[in-house]
Amino acid sequence: MDLEWGTATELAAAIRDGTVRARDVLEAQIERFERWNPSINAIVAHDWDQARSAADAADRRRGEAVGPLHGIVISVKDTIDVAGMSSTAGSASLAGRVAERDAEAVRRLKSSGAIIGARSNAPPFADDAQTNSDLYGRTNNPWDLSRTSGGSSGGAAAAVAAGLVPLELGSDTGGSLRIPAHFCGVAAHKPTAAVVPGDGHVPPPPGRPSFPDVSTVIGPIARSVADLRLAMEILVGSVPVSGGRRRRLAWSPDTVTTSGSDMRHAIEDVAKDAARGGFEVQELGPEAFDLAGAGQVHARLVDVVEATWFGGESPDYAAVLELMAERQAYADRFDGLLADVDAWMLPVTPTSAPQHRPRLTPIDVDGEPRDYWEVLIGSCRPFNLTGHPATAVPVALGSDRLPLGIQLVGRRWDDFALLDTAAELESIVAFRHHPSLPRQEAVR
Repeated sequence: MDLEWGTATELAAAIRDGTVRARDVLEAQIERFERWNPSINAIVAHDWDQARSAADAADRRRGEAVGPLHGIVISVKDTIDVAGMSSTAGSASLAGRVAERDAEAVRRLKSSGAIIGARSNAPPFADDAQTNSDLYGRTNNPWDLSRTSGGSSGGAAAAVAAGLVPLELGSDTGGSLRIPAHFCGVAAHKPTAAVVPGDGHVPPPPGRPSFPDVSTVIGPIARSVADLRLAMEILVGSVPVSGGRRRRLAWSPDTVTTSGSDMRHAIEDVAKDAARGGFEVQELGPEAFDLAGAGQVHARLVDVVEATWFGGESPDYAAVLELMAERQAYADRFDGLLADVDAWMLPVTPTSAPQHRPRLTPIDVDGEPRDYWEVLIGSCRPFNLTGHPATAVPVALGSDRLPLGIQLVGRRWDDFALLDTAAELESIVAFRHHPSLPRQEAVR
């Protein structure tokens, strides 16, 4: 049993049948944490003593496992409340804040036997597509410390990619699960809106209500789609009846911006592999769905939400209703696009992880400088607007030897059918790479 790179599903099964002890798995995680986290800065708070006690208790109860994650030590993004642990949303303004109770998603993972041992880094109030906390500093990409890990679940994805934990709980408002997974070579799932309980997330700032019908979604980051499915079964509480699969895959090499050559080739190769594997594939042009328009509506809604939470011009009620009507129209239109396919495959971003850079600095794609937000979230945020589920799966290494992932978007409330499609494509492409974790000095 590979204690460093085993999946949560594999490790939990080995703990249950006595092949390994939960304490041994944890000690391997702590050894990697002590060796690599100082340069990566993925984990920003931990309670290893409590985790050791819980792992020992799990070993004593091995014959009566409490759930499918019995004895597995995981980390949770610092924007999601964990009772008794630091919960700062990566912001110096919340330094010293300790959550009084678990978010419901955390409670469900604990009830399945998971042990929360650590907290992963996030930008302040999850408000960036890179991870640079004004409280904890910057998270570096395990594949190349000079590159961003993405955001806002950048600490979560980096921790999984570096083998520090086998499973993470993160969140996504405009790509915050998918972007870091793509940059770090791991898998992530953004659930259908409201399928996973979203309470206990910051933002909104403590004491402020969530904004009706426009909320961040909480979801898993892991090393395999099987782990994503296991986590989703726990987080949802049941497996809804699926709308069925047809083995039909739509795909687009470009979205709101033209992909770089590496990303384009990766998408094209997966489409060809899927066709050879028995999928009916259909290329869609960017005009198939107005991604740019959907992104603009998402941006306007986020502006309204942030003004409500953090202060600013009070939104006009009639204008908010108009935005919500636009949101529903985009969701309905996208339902129609997906009616006869299992998933739409698109890039997460047009390129692999870029070099660290100041916020809003243009990003080069094949030598062409492009808008920061267009590159980082342009392909992701339309599906936060519409509420459709999306799964990120690593598929290739680019010419720079950095990972490239695809984004699979599925029908609303049909998350498990989408995960089935993602698992099949994962098997077809057989991405089996891990970062070599070079000994470099961290750049903070």
